[in-house]
Amino acid sequence: MRDLGRRSLISIGSSYAVTLPKDWVRRVEGGKVRIVEGSSGELIILPAKEPTSKVSIDLRGIEEGLWEIIAAYLDGYDEIEVRKERIRREDLEALKKALSKLIGMEILEEGSSRILLRCLMDHSSAKPMELLLRMRSIISGMISDLRDAIAEGDRELMSLVAERDDEVDKIYFALVRSIRRAMRSPEIMGAIGADPISLLDMRIAAMIMELIADNIVELAQSDCDCTDLLREISDLFDRGVRSFELKDFRKALEVRERVNGIIRDMPAEKSLLPLINILFRIEDLCDLVSPRFL
Repeated sequence: MRDLGRRSLISIGSSYAVTLPKDWVRRVEGGKVRIVEGSSGELIILPAKEPTSKVSIDLRGIEEGLWEIIAAYLDGYDEIEVRKERIRREDLEALKKALSKLIGMEILEEGSSRILLRCLMDHSSAKPMELLLRMRSIISGMISDLRDAIAEGDRELMSLVAERDDEVDKIYFALVRSIRRAMRSPEIMGAIGADPISLLDMRIAAMIMELIADNIVELAQSDCDCTDLLREISDLFDRGVRSFELKDFRKALEVRERVNGIIRDMPAEKSLLPLINILFRIEDLCDLVSPRFL
């Protein structure tokens, strides 16, 4: 960010005017600007023309191309044009499988050499904290169902728990997209009442929660008998996310201390490693709550 110097306010009737550097105005197309209010009440002056939200991707290498599509989605592009000399059935099937992981991304136009994708998810319906709490709800359900599945020896339920990790991944991708769009747009940041630091913390929290879901899948695929521990871990996870949501340092500290106590008392068994990792990640989640919020 370049400092353009201090500017004095000029009183004109019931309004104020501020001067802008000539070299900056010359770089702004048409010399037009827009003024938006930030999340903390600050006024931000931006070029009137918003950055493009379209990208074109060559699908010559299908695996690489699909990752480029996912990356473009995460970067916040609304329209993705996919091109290939000849799009075959297997290409289309792989593309649709990838799109199933991207909330809001739909095929708008389809041809033999070109497919147009558009994201129909509006930022107002994809607020980062709301998406984070949706992740929490799914993960809490995974822990609860896994506890029941282990207690009852229900292999089918264990398999369903593992499959639910795909839903966590979908919401995680949508959350990353939402955060990146907000960090590039003062308008969106102001609309959702967020600031760059809180968005960064939510990004880290989402990554931690996605890893917890992966650890739950590991447990579902093991023969670990840990129903009692899962009951307390479920409670600690919910309390940890709640302390993050409310920025409650005292609650976060309570959860952190209990997590440390459980880890100290756990036997050093390889089968318990996924459980230990979940506990460490709940601790990491609590570490995101700063004592300045006391």
